[in-house]
Amino acid sequence: VCEETLAQHKERLAELRGLVAQIASDVGLDADGPLHCEVEALGRRLEDVRETLSTLADTADARALNKELARGDLCQTKNFLDSVQQ
Repeated sequence: VCEETLAQHKERLAELRGLVAQIASDVGLDADGPLHCEVEALGRRLEDVRETLSTLADTADARALNKELARGDLCQTKNFLDSVQQ
């Protein structure tokens, strides 16, 4: 779901870049003016969000794996203690 939303945002950002270039051309402004800078800053923030989401997903995966490994260790320890107790 996040990947689809991110792709949609990137498409929208590309549209905005095109609009900014067209507006600058129509009005006779520098294509690298303030509006262009704002759109580029938006693109950088979008990339920051993507990186953060990727980091969070990686962390969640690692935690799930560690939890599963710990559960396995606990089961082995319990089985060992049960066998020692008998």
